[in-house]
Amino acid sequence: MGENLPFSLMRADSVLSKANPDSPSVAQTIREQVHITICGYTTTPPLLCALQVFGADHIMFASDYPFGDMLAHATFLSDAPISPVDRDKIAYRNAQRLFRL
Repeated sequence: MGENLPFSLMRADSVLSKANPDSPSVAQTIREQVHITICGYTTTPPLLCALQVFGADHIMFASDYPFGDMLAHATFLSDAPISPVDRDKIAYRNAQRLFRL
């Protein structure tokens, strides 16, 4: 789930943004420029944290093949307590937009 970035971004921001207070914050820059995946996580709390930190427009489906179980990740996303719009963004729409597919 974003290599744990959603969980530690604000901590990094509080330290790193002090280096150049006139620039956009580290957290703002990362949220605007980085996309994360759900890879490696199949439980709801990390997904909800990622949604709160990055928003559905910057999260994409992945399963970490061959280490992750594609079916388990697909089932998790299918059953996750999120809106159908957010589910579609994560499942494929964000990848279509980002990679111009």
